[in-house]
Amino acid sequence: MRRKLKAKRSRLVWVRYSILFLLVLFLGLIMYWLRPKFWRSSVGKLVMVTNQKNQEIVVSVIDLKKSSWTDIKIPSSVSVQVAGELGTWHLGSVWQLGVNEKQGGGLLARTMIKNFGFPVIVWQDEENGQSNLSLGDRLRFSLFRLRKGKKPEETIDLSQTSFLKKTQFIDGTWGWRIWGEMPSDVAALFPEDELLSRSIKAKIVNFSGKTTLGESIGQVLEIIGIKVGSIQKEEVRDFDCALLGKDNQLVQRLNLIFDCKDEAKEPLEAGFAVSLEIGRRFGQRF
Repeated sequence: MRRKLKAKRSRLVWVRYSILFLLVLFLGLIMYWLRPKFWRSSVGKLVMVTNQKNQEIVVSVIDLKKSSWTDIKIPSSVSVQVAGELGTWHLGSVWQLGVNEKQGGGLLARTMIKNFGFPVIVWQDEENGQSNLSLGDRLRFSLFRLRKGKKPEETIDLSQTSFLKKTQFIDGTWGWRIWGEMPSDVAALFPEDELLSRSIKAKIVNFSGKTTLGESIGQVLEIIGIKVGSIQKEEVRDFDCALLGKDNQLVQRLNLIFDCKDEAKEPLEAGFAVSLEIGRRFGQRF
């Protein structure tokens, strides 16, 4: 009788531990699935490009710390140099081009960085719902939109600024070209207070063989509040890009924009908080 009771108790203990283990495993999986990829405290401002159903492009700037949201509307007929050395296209056609080239929405994001200098890290398509947002990001964005009434506090139409110029193209159609300086109210959306307060200084080493690429990438760093203290041109090297810095969170934040996976070739110089090395393959990608 005692043996039966002991065996029964052992089975009950085993069942309880098994249930507890499965519960912990289940909760762990839920937390893993709901973890944010972009929507986190280390990212001061989330910049997202959306391909709308009418092919109009909207860039949303969401300040995660101040809980503010501004949209920048860009007409689909803006002429742009597509990233990846894919030639000149209307901006509204870049999403489908990315699908055709099997590069997805990343091509649109890189094209926005290349032509406008906007530090885009998130992309999405309004019609089919494709996005690089994680499930956790989508949940947080949905809750954020509900709090905001699904509308941004401000919408800026770039076609109503001097940044774009109405142009007739060779085929006789009318559209827009990027023209002049970025409007101050648009440029003011992107700097992050934390980066500005720390007076972060960056160095860019250009191994890509493209003379002006270092300056273009430097503009992206400057627009978020990082001062570019040096742009150095070197002989071409066959790699993508590499980031090196004292602050791991800063390096991770910049990697969301540039997606660098290579190891830095040069040591970090005194006086610089971060170094960005760009190679030939990076020049082919941007």
